[in-house]
Amino acid sequence: QQITIPAGGKDTVDFQVSSAERPFTGNPRTHPFTIQVSSGPESQALQGQLTTKPILPGWIIPIFGILLVVLCISLAVVYATYSGRGRDATATAVAQAAIVATQTETARLAGDTDGDGLSDSQEIGVTGTDPNNPDSDGDGVNDGDEVNNLGTDPNDADSDDDGLSDGEEAAWDADPLNPDTDGDTLLDGEEVANATDPNNPDTDGDGQPDNEDPAPGELPTPTPTETATATPTPTATNEPTSTPTLTPTATATATPTATPTFSPTPIPPGAWNGVWLSNCQFLDCGSVIMSHDEGDETVTGTFAAGSGTIVGIIEENRLTGTWSFAGENGSIDFWLSDDGESWIGNWDKTAAWCGYRDGQPQPNPCGVATWYGDWTTDCGPSDCATVSLTQNGTEVEGTYADGDGTIEAEASGTQLNGTWARSGNSGDLQFFALENGERFNGNYNDTFAWCGHRAGADLPDTCLNDGLTVFPIFPPVVVTLQPFIPPIVFPTATPTP
Repeated sequence: QQITIPAGGKDTVDFQVSSAERPFTGNPRTHPFTIQVSSGPESQALQGQLTTKPILPGWIIPIFGILLVVLCISLAVVYATYSGRGRDATATAVAQAAIVATQTETARLAGDTDGDGLSDSQEIGVTGTDPNNPDSDGDGVNDGDEVNNLGTDPNDADSDDDGLSDGEEAAWDADPLNPDTDGDTLLDGEEVANATDPNNPDTDGDGQPDNEDPAPGELPTPTPTETATATPTPTATNEPTSTPTLTPTATATATPTATPTFSPTPIPPGAWNGVWLSNCQFLDCGSVIMSHDEGDETVTGTFAAGSGTIVGIIEENRLTGTWSFAGENGSIDFWLSDDGESWIGNWDKTAAWCGYRDGQPQPNPCGVATWYGDWTTDCGPSDCATVSLTQNGTEVEGTYADGDGTIEAEASGTQLNGTWARSGNSGDLQFFALENGERFNGNYNDTFAWCGHRAGADLPDTCLNDGLTVFPIFPPVVVTLQPFIPPIVFPTATPTP
């Protein structure tokens, strides 16, 4: 720009300096600039500073992040409140056999000497139980749980007279008020004595009810080999192809069916007793101190420096029961190793929890989700129907499609990886446990959907999970226990290895 100034005069020129573009977010930036003023051969430079402000101030991003976290916490609290957290107690009757949390504290304040969930006045005037003994009939279930939850007689160890104590029925997930839970005309106690399942009228899945089956606990002998060798014999034309084609098929088909079922190793009395170093997901559980007397099926204990309690019932090498901590309670499933030096398992069916003796390494994997029991499933046109699973720590096996198909798998964390076999065909499968362990999604042969749910739950919205991305899950109660949890409450999705 040129201006004319008379000799000895002066003038003022207004100008505006601006940036060609502004950053979207961040902090204000300062840029130097120079204006050159010349008159004839003489010139003068004027220096200045230009401050460029972003469209969004830098402090907006942290505020947005904080609001997002608050929103996530609020949604989690709402989910924990209205999603039916009582499923843990109803899905597994075993958990009901040991719940002592909030009702115990309330009863203690009202004068509950033995802490069984019934006030002394109730025990003396109503139930006629011993106010100084939390388990008056010695069946492994607290008096309060018998009266308030199970509806059983706290003075009768076997309320339905089926040969199993109420505590044993809780451990078997059987009905303590029904002497024949599965309706096969055999008493629950008789079925346990004969090594059959009191919840399954056809334990071995051979199509013959336990009360008619001469060997109700044994799978039928596979017969594919006989079929394969008989087919090519009628004509000479078939003979050249029979050896390479049919013989391998028969062998492959029979292999998964004929594999014997695993048998959990019975543990010696008192094996759970003592101090265990432990590691539990989402919580700081510290050492677990258990009390297990010889000949007693019930185990009690503490964790988190005595702030939490454990009550469980022993079945073979599995300890099943409940935990109580900071006014909350939930389920536990622990499996003891063969050498008795460590155990793996979970709390609330999906969160890992393992323990080991001093001087021993931590088990790997530390945690396994609870898979045993019956699942209503959907695998598309194949019609897989009910999947019935048994579990020994990481080893899981079972049947589906009314016993026509078999499953053999290995559990690790909240995943189940294995194989299926049905009608001469076989393939692989992957199941992924969802919230509270009440549902799972997954796949078979990598591309076909297979999902399921326990009684009282619904099928997941998304059935197919191809395993490429696994979203970590945590029990809804984690939100309530947040003040007691290390800062790892909201994990992000991570791809599988």
